[in-house]
Amino acid sequence: GSTPAYYTENGIEQIPAWSLRVNLRSPPPPSSLVVSSLVSSGAGPQPSGGSQLNGEPPCVWIPVAVPTNAVVFCFDFSFNGQPGGDILSASIAGTNVFALEAKFMPTNTPLNSGTIDVSRWSGQTVEFFFGLLGGSSTNADLTVSGLRFYEPAAPALNIQIAGNDVLISWPATVQGYQLETTTTLALGNSWNVLTNTPALVGLQNVVTNSVLSGERFYRLKR
Repeated sequence: GSTPAYYTENGIEQIPAWSLRVNLRSPPPPSSLVVSSLVSSGAGPQPSGGSQLNGEPPCVWIPVAVPTNAVVFCFDFSFNGQPGGDILSASIAGTNVFALEAKFMPTNTPLNSGTIDVSRWSGQTVEFFFGLLGGSSTNADLTVSGLRFYEPAAPALNIQIAGNDVLISWPATVQGYQLETTTTLALGNSWNVLTNTPALVGLQNVVTNSVLSGERFYRLKR
């Protein structure tokens, strides 16, 4: 397989993205004897099935291992041809997560699905489905690519001295984290939850602790 790429965008860290590329092609008009076929290429998981023979709509099923920390997912797509009344439909484990009529897709223009919540499937291998449904388009070519997952970026913990106090702060928008402290970073050390109730200052949770208690280390843990 290929080496996945990693990015940071808007506080969300992107985790492995596949270069999987799937082409879904609707059949030509009935007068043509040419039968189109579904084509997939690139690194990553390969489609487990797909069909557009005998009038069936072009579609593909892909087994996907959703990363453990993934919270959202998105994909790129582009359309070319006569849309008719067909719809690009995407589902995960049988649950529809995206649908868009082909007539609203500018021809040969890269588009993105936007973020889709996948937190319920984190750490599971589930079936992703993509299909061009409706059966009214002809000689249409829909390309799906750039499947990628995102996980929340770890929050930054800030510390500053104010007289005899130390102010520990982190973003108030962060949920599910607790502040812990220890007196040593030696192997086998023990971290203890700091029970001070954070004060809300602007958009920051702020905990005040005394510097007179000696050297201490702090961390956020989820």
